[in-house]
Amino acid sequence: MKFYLHDNTNEVLVFAASELQKYLAKIAGLELTATTCPDEADFLLGGSELPENKWDDAFLLKSRNGKLHLAGSNARSVLFAVYDFLENLGCRWTAPGIDTLPSGVQVDLTGWDKLERASSRYRGYAVCGAGDTADSMPYMTQMIDWMLKQKCNLYFSEGFPLECPGDQWSCKDGVRPLQHIEHACGDWSLAERNALLERKEQLIRLARSRGMLIERYGHGWAAGIIEHFAEINKISLQEARKRLRAKGKISHEEGELGKSTMWFQFCMSEPGLRELYIEHVVDYLKKHHSDADIAAFWLGDGYDNACLCPRCVEKPFSEWYMDIFQEIVREVGKFAPELRFEGLIYFMTMEPPTSHWLDDIDSVDFIIAPWNRCYRHRLDAQECRNEGWSPDFRNNASHDFENSRRPLNHDVGEAIRGWRAKIRNFHTRMFEYYSLSCEPGRHRLSYDATDLARDIRDFTRLGIEGSVSCESMYTDLPFFLIHHVSTALMWNPQADEKKIRQTLARDLFGKDADRVLEAADQVATLLLQHNEHGKTPQPVRQAIFDELGNIAKSIADLPLPTLAVLTLAWIYAIETDAEAECLNKLLELLEKQKHKLEKFCDCKTLQKRYQFRLDEISK
Repeated sequence: MKFYLHDNTNEVLVFAASELQKYLAKIAGLELTATTCPDEADFLLGGSELPENKWDDAFLLKSRNGKLHLAGSNARSVLFAVYDFLENLGCRWTAPGIDTLPSGVQVDLTGWDKLERASSRYRGYAVCGAGDTADSMPYMTQMIDWMLKQKCNLYFSEGFPLECPGDQWSCKDGVRPLQHIEHACGDWSLAERNALLERKEQLIRLARSRGMLIERYGHGWAAGIIEHFAEINKISLQEARKRLRAKGKISHEEGELGKSTMWFQFCMSEPGLRELYIEHVVDYLKKHHSDADIAAFWLGDGYDNACLCPRCVEKPFSEWYMDIFQEIVREVGKFAPELRFEGLIYFMTMEPPTSHWLDDIDSVDFIIAPWNRCYRHRLDAQECRNEGWSPDFRNNASHDFENSRRPLNHDVGEAIRGWRAKIRNFHTRMFEYYSLSCEPGRHRLSYDATDLARDIRDFTRLGIEGSVSCESMYTDLPFFLIHHVSTALMWNPQADEKKIRQTLARDLFGKDADRVLEAADQVATLLLQHNEHGKTPQPVRQAIFDELGNIAKSIADLPLPTLAVLTLAWIYAIETDAEAECLNKLLELLEKQKHKLEKFCDCKTLQKRYQFRLDEISK
């Protein structure tokens, strides 16, 4: 059989053809060769049957005259068409690096007439720790390949390349300050840090070569502003820090020269700061705007670290933010009109602005980042709130830790409605944390994804255009269920999350699938006892911990599910002895079953993490 490419210079189409060749050889024993004559071809990839659209994915599978046409709204969508065709032949993309494939397939090119469009515009991940170590790179390349097989279109890499904003002022003796993504690299050499950034660039190049949209930057634009401010005003660094420092009680200091810029939050009303922020971002993007399709402009990370001086608290933090952001978008639009921007609704900016912004601009998407939201209720559920208490974002009182109170889903809904009222062209997507950690409220979704599916089906009602989730791959064990359900439903909200789980269990565990599903149901039911709105009483925590131990024993012969349950038990450990006991069991499991687990997680990294915590306990 032969294939024809409508554009054989397009590397994404070339890759799509190579995937078709590879998998048809595996499942059907077919040898697929290229031809430059469309009349000779059995498969025709590409073409102009669908309107070209960089941002919105759609594909067509159409039989005509004994040939199969695979077309898309862009080259990436043609790749999606290839994977969809293979799925219809029985291929399943079970986990990164793990395909479940049929054999002896008969390929029939007649009767195909399928047109699909993505329900959500943005579908992707920001994988935590991407490229942190050389050992993790195979997992990340497999993750990017898997994302495309699940029809994800967006790869978000937080941070900057070797050249960062403000380097002219912030570098000292050739050493730049730590980026947000380097917050754990304080004892790394510059060469080690540079190698990390190069690994991240390799992953970006891979994602781009597959046609993915690239989103970059995020936290860290503040680097060099203190030093530049001192130079402009002819004052000492000490005086510049004093004037720019966020005043009042804040949860993190603003940082110092050479340290991480992740917590920088300035006195936003200080004369000259606005202009410096704009200058730094615009100058940087003049050189680097072609490095990304979407540029994320976020201020400092963290909560309750806004300036509390009388001038700053006169208006919401979001007003100060939008005053800077709008001007950046205007200026960059003059030389890079193709670039989209991303604004951040997160902690202090959860309080909506009071003015109208971006009235004549339609190149901005806002991400809603509901840190530690409740996953039991709908995203905007009115009943999901703290009775008698509301977060006070403007006065650094968004959390009441003494009484276990934090912003909940009611507050997220209020933020969405408030922002929508002030932005004429309000485009928004989620920056979620579905499987960022084994925190019990969110980790329940790894065993039963019903509430996750509900949330994604709500995107249409809420006007949300997709999700880019901040993830840690290994925490979604034992099924990789959150990733499968979220990607499937963002493409098609009618996908059946229960069927997805059953299929994954069968593909991963074969004859033991029913045992694993039973254990998963037990864990999910058990975690409903966890109080997502406050403290879980100690006796309840102890009962959960004990029962997790019993579940782990019942599946002790199955390494992957046992790893998931023991990790959750470690998170839930009641006292140091119990925590150490769980860690020892995890280390023993990783050591004995490494060859069975390394397909699903970076065992070396996990071993280091567990051993580090164990050493802390022993001290």
